[in-house]
Amino acid sequence: LMKKYITLSFFLFFSVSILSQEGSKILLEKKLSEMYNADQGIRKSLINIDTQYAGSDYLKERKDSVLTIMKKVDKENQLFVSHLLDSIGWPSDLSFQGNMAIFLVIQHSDSAYMNKYAYIVEEGYIKGSIVPDLYAIFKDRILVYANKAQIYGSQIINGYVWPIEDVENVDDRRKKMNLSSMDEYLKSFGSNAITWDKKMTVERMHIKIIGD
Repeated sequence: LMKKYITLSFFLFFSVSILSQEGSKILLEKKLSEMYNADQGIRKSLINIDTQYAGSDYLKERKDSVLTIMKKVDKENQLFVSHLLDSIGWPSDLSFQGNMAIFLVIQHSDSAYMNKYAYIVEEGYIKGSIVPDLYAIFKDRILVYANKAQIYGSQIINGYVWPIEDVENVDDRRKKMNLSSMDEYLKSFGSNAITWDKKMTVERMHIKIIGD
């Protein structure tokens, strides 16, 4: 409760002091930098645990502990970003890391939160605040949450590439968004680690996942 109060108080400070003032801009950038580092730091810890405790009896316990912390970090970040966007929108003239912090908070949220701010993410992409490859991943994730075929092939569920709309031209679309080809992308996961059935439908994918 105290942290929630501090987060709200911090946000209200910006609402009252107007973001055009240099001092509040600096404070906002500092807050967003802290949020970015927290978001990325906890996810790096999760990856490190997978590597460090691979095959260990402690893997699940350690992973569950980090996941609990990650959910807490994400919730606090989402609270701040929602107040920011709902009150003044996406601030202009932020640093790359500042823009990334806001984007990642939205990207790492649930479907309801992502859909609420999808329009503002699209505006950010059009204005150049969000780079093409990250926007492509965001679009795919929104579609997967909605049980629709993805566009750029970025989403992999339980070791399977989620169905792709107009799969024959996916590499052309990926190239336009500064993404590698599908073959190169899948190779990055390791040899034969990911299954890609180009004829897979969303309906069949659900059956496959449930069946597995």
